[in-house]
Amino acid sequence: MWRGISAYRAYDFLAAAEEFSRVDTLDGKFALGNAQAQNHAYEKALRTYDELLKAQPGNAAAKTNRAIVQAALDAREAKRRKQEQDDPAPPDEKADEMRVDPNQKGGKKITVTPQDVTTAGAAEAWMRQVQTSPADFLKLKFAIQAAAPTQGRAPQ
Repeated sequence: MWRGISAYRAYDFLAAAEEFSRVDTLDGKFALGNAQAQNHAYEKALRTYDELLKAQPGNAAAKTNRAIVQAALDAREAKRRKQEQDDPAPPDEKADEMRVDPNQKGGKKITVTPQDVTTAGAAEAWMRQVQTSPADFLKLKFAIQAAAPTQGRAPQ
């Protein structure tokens, strides 16, 4: 039992479950169920709690933990079902084929000037699209400023 407790406290729930499975007491079963639950082996934990509750129907801690594990299992299953509904394509379906128009001679060349990207509207649109940390944003901003030509700016 003490080896299982030690492993459990070290967050090694797999080793804890292995050790607790060797303890043939109600406390050992309870600890085994807890270790299995912490290891996300919800079905095994439910069976272990059921065995414990069969032998000791009034065990409030086992009833509570069983209810928590059942709720976690239900939530995991609901999430899995939602993901399946969101992505109904079978896994063997291949990606769409990419085709190029052989008659097209190339795209239109567009020249972007610094004034185009520094207008208030462009800056605002760009800021709405920024999905980075403030530190990364400032690092990139300063790198862009350092690389920009110095015309019209005082030396730093």
